[in-house]
Amino acid sequence: PEQLGELAELYEEGRINSSTVKTLLSLLPSSSLTPSELAEKEGLWQINDKEALKDILLGVKNEYPKLISDYHNGKTAAKKAIVGKVMSATGGRANPVVVNEIFDLMI
Repeated sequence: PEQLGELAELYEEGRINSSTVKTLLSLLPSSSLTPSELAEKEGLWQINDKEALKDILLGVKNEYPKLISDYHNGKTAAKKAIVGKVMSATGGRANPVVVNEIFDLMI
């Protein structure tokens, strides 16, 4: 029960995402580590650092100029593709809400 409580708390705090919750739930029964310790060991923390995500988004922007151009030309699906590229670059650990906030400020 303590582990599930800690897991819920980590999710509520935005330190892990729903995908990570599922991963940790599958790993916890065979581990003596707490959810926090396991997330640390497995490198599963969600990335909320705006500066780090800004740098990654800039890299995606430079690598995929056509997506940026498409977005500026009204193709709203391009934004999803760009956010997807950031998610991919971070192994799915970027906080998509933060990525979208940064995108709206930068692009």
